[in-house]
Amino acid sequence: MRRLGIVLVILIVLAVACGGDRESGSPGTDEDRSPGTEEPDPQSTANPLPLTNTPPKMLASCRRFAELEPACPTKVPVIEKSAFTRAKASQEAEQLWVFFAEWNAPRRGLSEKNAPPAFAHLNAYAATPEMMIQFESEEATDETPAGTRTTGVVFGERTWNGRTGELLLAPSYPHGGLEGDHLVFEWTQDDLTYSLSLHAWDSLDETEATLRAMVESLP
Repeated sequence: MRRLGIVLVILIVLAVACGGDRESGSPGTDEDRSPGTEEPDPQSTANPLPLTNTPPKMLASCRRFAELEPACPTKVPVIEKSAFTRAKASQEAEQLWVFFAEWNAPRRGLSEKNAPPAFAHLNAYAATPEMMIQFESEEATDETPAGTRTTGVVFGERTWNGRTGELLLAPSYPHGGLEGDHLVFEWTQDDLTYSLSLHAWDSLDETEATLRAMVESLP
């Protein structure tokens, strides 16, 4: 069992339906590391998709709660100008803060059609460790993750922008709640657990590279 996200019931209440019927490649796992390397996590060979400055109103919404600010990206994927956009930050429990931003509606699963600039959905969370729950999950293998998953897939440790945490693919909706089919980077900082996630697409390597670029934009 691994930590995968914030309280499941709250995630499902907040969730947008994100099913799964498409396969994609897996990001590098711990097994990809070469002995003696100084790099603490595997290097993706993919390039991130283009990013742009987070719209001022959106960034201000994420920073509405001081607890969330360390997880608020200052860069987000470039999205087509005609996209429908919604974003909201909220305190869902005494020690649980959530922000989400979504452009357009997703296709089912890890479809390449869920890649920016057509669609994007990101989440940021902040919570005390005791607000975290355990989800059944599996270590990543060389096999492509199943299109629809009831468990998470753990890709191992990453160190991005001075933050060391865990990279994982959340279960499909409804099992993953708001994080359904998201690639999630989760870390601990100043006694709180944070995560920043991005709805994944085919390929996962490209999703990881784009999520890493967003983490690199964190203050």
